[in-house]
Amino acid sequence: MKNGQTLYYTSLNDAVAEARDGETVEVLESTTISSALEIKNNITIDGNGNTVTADKCVGLYIKADLSKLTVTDLTLKGVLPEGSLAGEGGTGSFMGIGTYNGCYGVGDLQLTNVTIDGFSYGLYFGKNPAGGNGPYNENPVSVTANNLTVQNCYIKGAYFEKLTDSTFTSCKFLNNGTDDTKVESGFRTWMCGVDINLKNGSYKNISFVGCTFTNNGANSGTALLIKARDDGNYGETTSLDGATVSGCTFANNHGTTPVILGEPGKGNKTPVNVSIQSDVKYTSNVAAASNFTVTFNSNGGTEYATQLVEADSEIILPTPSKSGYIFLGWRCGENTYNAGATVKVTADMAFSAVWGNLPDVKPDTKPDQPVVTEFPFYDVAASAWYYDAVKYVYDKGLMDGVDTHEFAPNATLTRAMVWTILARAEGVDTTGGSSWYAKAQEWVVAKGVSDGENPNAAITRQELVTMLYRLAGSPTVTGSLTAPDASSVSNWAKDAMLWAMNLGLVEGDENGAVTPTATATRAQAAALIMRYTTK
Repeated sequence: MKNGQTLYYTSLNDAVAEARDGETVEVLESTTISSALEIKNNITIDGNGNTVTADKCVGLYIKADLSKLTVTDLTLKGVLPEGSLAGEGGTGSFMGIGTYNGCYGVGDLQLTNVTIDGFSYGLYFGKNPAGGNGPYNENPVSVTANNLTVQNCYIKGAYFEKLTDSTFTSCKFLNNGTDDTKVESGFRTWMCGVDINLKNGSYKNISFVGCTFTNNGANSGTALLIKARDDGNYGETTSLDGATVSGCTFANNHGTTPVILGEPGKGNKTPVNVSIQSDVKYTSNVAAASNFTVTFNSNGGTEYATQLVEADSEIILPTPSKSGYIFLGWRCGENTYNAGATVKVTADMAFSAVWGNLPDVKPDTKPDQPVVTEFPFYDVAASAWYYDAVKYVYDKGLMDGVDTHEFAPNATLTRAMVWTILARAEGVDTTGGSSWYAKAQEWVVAKGVSDGENPNAAITRQELVTMLYRLAGSPTVTGSLTAPDASSVSNWAKDAMLWAMNLGLVEGDENGAVTPTATATRAQAAALIMRYTTK
């Protein structure tokens, strides 16, 4: 439409060339072009659901700085010259939409219901001019893409050397960069789905929301790479502040990991303020060993983003919270870790939060008045050394499971939870107070059982023994500790540890060591409490 009138062209190239700022070019039927549609003005291209086949040429070639370009309801199909290999620039279907020589900017690139299929690059936006000659183009590229599909592109589905304030929503990146036999040798290393390779500038707020990445990347490539190049190869500082991946699905992608932040082996800056949300799904991706994925399932507690971690590096586990529950630790495979623990990452790791319910024992319930219930815990085998102890404390109402059928024997206990168990075992009413453990805390301090400090800290073996010793009235002990690690017992705990060993409450390991500063597991606590109350 031009000056309020609809004009008809026999050539789509002519229609695009004649369109001026604010005008719309409508594609009325599917067509084939043999030379690129050169975009020099702020126009809208409405494909009306039709296909434009780029026969050995670029699709939409941006040839000027634009404030806005809108493309809707259009399929761009690339056709490589027969017998040729995909490469960069030159002839052939190099890119579906983008800019190369000149590296122009687009202040607002709107892509809605667009499919780009079979080019070397689906989207290509460079920063530096061809060959690196001349000044850098500082005009930004900002993309708002909804229901964009980029598929079957030989090198990369999308490549950006500049990109800022951009959102990709419900987009699909499928089968891009998968066959290096169809690509020139110089471009085989980083074949991938999307490569955000930012150069020479400050960029911010790039989001992928509800997108699908399937079967992308070969060799060292992958589904999604996000990096800000500041590795000494370029003259200016580069940064990216804000990158979000939310609600996306990654399946059957290749490379080091489905999402790579920064470029392995180079000193460039990775993005800051990165959020890879917990709702991201990874399915059957092919991963090498240089990066690993760390996920957190908080089971209703504080949510944490998925982390992409370099192999053999260390992470510090967070401390989640959940109303009405006590955090007992992070379970990963057969291991349980405390909050704040430092963990070396040598493989993909999935951490699941373990929560504890407060023991549901009435104030007047005594240890010799058992609560008769069926033993419910699937994770406590009858052959386990702690089976009798767990059954005892459960039947007596002294300890409950972390869930209906889960006791979590290898998880830790907090000091506050032990206060509450001991107080209720003594018939103390622990209801009320400013926190769930306030009444128990007051009681243990008044009785001299504990100092009442650090309620949320995991309790150590020597702390638990000392509380039981003080609850017993701090009886006089004789003799000395003979355990091989006796010197590691704190001075304030020596009498308590000697008392506990003399009574058989504490048994050393196969070497006789009592490991006093190790955190006490729920199974160990159950055993100590059973032995104490039955002596």
